[in-house]
Amino acid sequence: MPTNITVISTKDFIRANPRGSIDLAASRAILTKLISMINANGEDCVLVDTREAEVCLSIPDRYELGVSVATQPTIAFGKVALLVPSNEATEAEFFETVVRNRGASLMVFTDFETAIKWLIMKVQA
Repeated sequence: MPTNITVISTKDFIRANPRGSIDLAASRAILTKLISMINANGEDCVLVDTREAEVCLSIPDRYELGVSVATQPTIAFGKVALLVPSNEATEAEFFETVVRNRGASLMVFTDFETAIKWLIMKVQA
């Protein structure tokens, strides 16, 4: 059975304020809108590629963004792979924990191929 995968890169949702730092409210709104369209467009898997991001999120920012993503009703029907640079894996795992603790299927990866393999697996990890 085919698997539909949507790839979202950071340039699709990260927004900065005039001072050059992340505009968390705008970025969160765009990301949650993108995630909410998973089932509306027939996709059941999303790969969010943050490897080229040049922003640093605080722990409270990661928590807030994680809660926003996890509370999207459509995320319950799909899987989200978060692709991060290897030097940011530990910080991203906190985000993963926040999302997964709310019942969503999201995992952090540092390797593209491993992320794709997980997305196409039919058993939720």
